[in-house]
Amino acid sequence: MADVALKLIKGDKEVRDKFINRTEVLDKVKELTVLPIGNYVDSKQVCEYFEITQMTLRSVMKKGKEEFEADGVIILRGSELGKYKSDLYAKHNIFLTARASLTMYTKRAVLRMAMMLDRSPVAKEVQNYLLQIEEISTEKQKESAIKAHTNWTEELDNNIIESVRNKLDNGVKITYALKEISEEMEIPHPRLYSRWHTGNTKLSPLKLKLKEINKKETIVNNSKNNIEQMIEENNNKLIQKFETLLNKQQEIIVGSLAKVWRKLEETKEQQEIIIDDINMIKFDFAKMTQSVDKNVNEDIQRLEKRSKLLSNKLKNAEDEKDRLLKFIGKQSAMAEALINNEDSMGVKYKTDSKGNVNLL
Repeated sequence: MADVALKLIKGDKEVRDKFINRTEVLDKVKELTVLPIGNYVDSKQVCEYFEITQMTLRSVMKKGKEEFEADGVIILRGSELGKYKSDLYAKHNIFLTARASLTMYTKRAVLRMAMMLDRSPVAKEVQNYLLQIEEISTEKQKESAIKAHTNWTEELDNNIIESVRNKLDNGVKITYALKEISEEMEIPHPRLYSRWHTGNTKLSPLKLKLKEINKKETIVNNSKNNIEQMIEENNNKLIQKFETLLNKQQEIIVGSLAKVWRKLEETKEQQEIIIDDINMIKFDFAKMTQSVDKNVNEDIQRLEKRSKLLSNKLKNAEDEKDRLLKFIGKQSAMAEALINNEDSMGVKYKTDSKGNVNLL
């Protein structure tokens, strides 16, 4: 096991090729983010996965350039890069910052990178995982190879088809895929090549089986897409109905609010009119109060003046009365005296209109 681990890192391509289809190990160790178009991983994602620098990545790429190219690594430039970035943004709303070029890795290439790195903790974990399953996988391959030399079985056919599909999905051409499977399962390459392309009188070629499988999967996927499309159309119809109903309700609510608002405006106008009338009444009342106060004051002044005048007249009258009473008393006293004197002396007097007493 230690020798195998050493060969993974030190550059034994044959050892690495044995494990190159175990791409499922990557996600078991750590989640690997894959771009949705082409199932590629860009340089930034590779560095993030292994927790390494771009410099380290370029160094390993340079060391195993031919291996990585065989694993399907491509470099996009110019119009190809522009189209890929546009499609990725239009279909999946993913924006790539690459300008001049973009290196794209298949999962096989990422797994090979894991086997060639020596200072990445994540790569170490991937290597350990591969070594743990190495013995089990080897036993299964040997068992399949023994069966292949004697008789083709449905199980063996399914294993070959599954291996081919995995390799094709990882960007390996069918010719190289059959060669790798031949080495992995220890099946003579001509025998496997014949089984895949031509078959025999009893067995149809495996490529036809794969084609049939792909056809069935296509039908299933199309049915699934049709169902999803029908669901989406129904959802869109429901959404449209809901939006229509919502718009009607909104129009009713807006209309009701408009009526209420107009009523409030009318009430407000009426309130303003009433307030203006009240203010006018207050103004008139104040004006009338001022006018009444002024007239009352004038009347009071006239009455006071008249009262004062009457008081003066009354005082004068009382003075005149007193004077007359005194005069009358005086005249009465004089008259009585005169009368008494006339009786005693036989002299006669007469009082004129002014109160004067004259001797007759």
